[in-house]
Amino acid sequence: MSQIRSFQSEVRDLLRNRILDTARDLVIDGGWSSVNMSKVARMVGISRAGLYNEMGTRQDLAAALVAREADRFLTGVADAIASHPDDLVAGLAAAAASTLRTGEENRLLLSVVQGVSGTPESELLSLVAVDSETVLGRAMETVSEQVRLISPAMPDDDLALVTEVMVRLTVSHLLQPRGDQQAAVDQIRATMRGLTATLD
Repeated sequence: MSQIRSFQSEVRDLLRNRILDTARDLVIDGGWSSVNMSKVARMVGISRAGLYNEMGTRQDLAAALVAREADRFLTGVADAIASHPDDLVAGLAAAAASTLRTGEENRLLLSVVQGVSGTPESELLSLVAVDSETVLGRAMETVSEQVRLISPAMPDDDLALVTEVMVRLTVSHLLQPRGDQQAAVDQIRATMRGLTATLD
């Protein structure tokens, strides 16, 4: 029985990823306004009802798409922080560099960031920039877990402060880059160095 459930779970994961891959390609090619449930269902090869059963509403599809992309970013963030087990500031700077580098190369994010307020594209942009769970919540959880591993004695309030500042500053540079990427990383490093020094 467990083998049957496992197979069904694998099939469902494959279907879900195919749906999200299709939606991602549509966003990259034509923006979020080009994504409608009938078109996605047709391209995936399932019924419209089947798509709604699997993903929920169009807004749910948007959230799932952004969440998957965020999780891919956050794998790099966790690895970057973990690669500096003896230097928290260096780990946070490496995480910022990884995020900004990945963002610069990420065609979906570039399509989303081009969204203009009041247009269909801004629906995805709001999920990246505003929604506290889809992106910020995930990012803060990942950073907090990694900081805790490096600094297990850090008080909870300090941990929350370091995490909040790091994530919000990095997301700000990600969504509104100004000038050189290395300068942004240096700014984040200096900010985190100054902040952590006040916590000692």
